[in-house]
Amino acid sequence: MLDQQQNYTHFIQQSQDIQAKSYSPLINIQPIKEYTNEIERDWNTLTEKLERNEMALEETLHVTKQYNEKLETVTKWTSEILEQINNLPVVGRQTEDIEKQKDQIQVN
Repeated sequence: MLDQQQNYTHFIQQSQDIQAKSYSPLINIQPIKEYTNEIERDWNTLTEKLERNEMALEETLHVTKQYNEKLETVTKWTSEILEQINNLPVVGRQTEDIEKQKDQIQVN
């Protein structure tokens, strides 16, 4: 974009120089004025859109950082919970085992 800015500035300067030096009625500078105006309008539109896009990207970056921070927190939390679950005592499936565990829980 910086290269284009330099090209644009150079073009506008040349156009203004030509218009300033073209005071002869034999030289029609109207097409130069029109093209210069069109290029200025297009350049202004382009820079406005780029500024809006830059703002949108900055907002997106901010939201992405927030998302990543929350995701890291939840990932850590789920890892800790999964470890706790994996460390829980195994519950027997047979009635006898369940009754023993039930009795142990009531004693504690």
